[in-house]
Amino acid sequence: MPTYSGDLDPIDEALLRELAVDARASYADLGAVVSLSAPAVKRRVDRLRERGVVRGFTVLLDPAALGWATEAFVELFCHGSTSPATMRSAVERYPEVVAASTVTGDVDLVVQVRARDMRHLEQVVERLAAEPFVSRTRSTVVLSALVRRPDVPPPPEPPAPRQPAASVSPPRRRPPRPRPSPRRLRSPRRRRPRRPPPAPRTGS
Repeated sequence: MPTYSGDLDPIDEALLRELAVDARASYADLGAVVSLSAPAVKRRVDRLRERGVVRGFTVLLDPAALGWATEAFVELFCHGSTSPATMRSAVERYPEVVAASTVTGDVDLVVQVRARDMRHLEQVVERLAAEPFVSRTRSTVVLSALVRRPDVPPPPEPPAPRQPAASVSPPRRRPPRPRPSPRRLRSPRRRRPRRPPPAPRTGS
């Protein structure tokens, strides 16, 4: 039963990347990559096969070495509403078709075709155009295959950038109150001594 990449842990994804590059890698070699023992790796690979994540082990071949010197993508425009099952049953009969997908937009079906040469490719396109459900075709010949990756889990997402901590301004401190200037103490005023009252005059 097919599963989604969300069901895989990082160790499973690392094992799948290694197997996609070299399916003949030993369990010990795989364990050295993910820091597990060979028996632990075997148990994980067996579980991936039981779950349908790994559907088989194969080899990567060079198409040019096998005689497929020409490659093209052929777009098929279909009459009315043609079901995907009808398209699939038709294109599966072509050994030159290595991939086929229904797509959105004006085009209904895109097939990847490999041929021996341009003449062979032309014959394949003519046969595709003669299918009862095809109204017309449009072909694009590949000049150079720049990137061809095996089916592997997507790389892990980079961690989200850390948000800078909100700056907290220190509490505003009230300016110190000015101290009142000390009052100048006035020196006590000296009182003048009272003069004694004049002596009464006596008669002579």
